[in-house]
Amino acid sequence: MNSVCNNVLLEHYRSCSRENPIEDEESENVPDPSLDVVAILSHKEMEQRVRQVLDELSERDRRLLREVFLEERDKDAICHDFGVDRDYLRVLLHRAKQAFKAVYLKDMPSGIRRTAAG
Repeated sequence: MNSVCNNVLLEHYRSCSRENPIEDEESENVPDPSLDVVAILSHKEMEQRVRQVLDELSERDRRLLREVFLEERDKDAICHDFGVDRDYLRVLLHRAKQAFKAVYLKDMPSGIRRTAAG
């Protein structure tokens, strides 16, 4: 779950940097040698899959996962918004991650599912 969220965050940071393009026209024409087309496509597919999984979760789980992992909001503020203490927030977060994992693994082939679940 954490690696998926890290990948989503990396894409978010990349999209933010794309909104502030470099003004040097020459640098725009030089291809970035670190770009790997296969990795980019794989990342896009993963991002799309994560969005699909999030859409299948309950509103509370979806909101909780986004606020904790994607927006990296302060946990005390999240507790206030959800009306729970920090101990119960951990319970809610655990349940949301388990729900995410169940939906994510649901459509995977069984061989991959066993590897990913371990």
